[in-house]
Amino acid sequence: MDSSPYIFDLAKFNNVDEIRRVGYKAMVEMEPLSLEVLPPSHFKAFAKNAPHEIKGAVIENTERGLVIVLHVGNERRILGQYRGGIRFFRSFDGAAAVLRQHGVLHWTANAKGWIPRTLEAKERSSDG
Repeated sequence: MDSSPYIFDLAKFNNVDEIRRVGYKAMVEMEPLSLEVLPPSHFKAFAKNAPHEIKGAVIENTERGLVIVLHVGNERRILGQYRGGIRFFRSFDGAAAVLRQHGVLHWTANAKGWIPRTLEAKERSSDG
């Protein structure tokens, strides 16, 4: 293992908060869940040092865009941004690319209420 400040004792790991340096606790409401944000640096640490702790992922639609919900250890967390807050995606392709680059190759998606940008553009052009 390298000397990264995000290294953690896997034998003692039961909760995402046990990783040192959790910088923020932003929340997002998603029916019926309220999820804490997982900083991307911690997601990278899990992917590199404890990929078996990433139990699954769901790409979910919200009013502000698509989000990645990760099942890490015993917790469900929403993927954050480096500058804090929640990371929103405009396309499933973008969210899937992030998962794939971190070694998460299987996930589910909830597209309820989501309209692809290409269909939005067609609807706007047919309305005018």
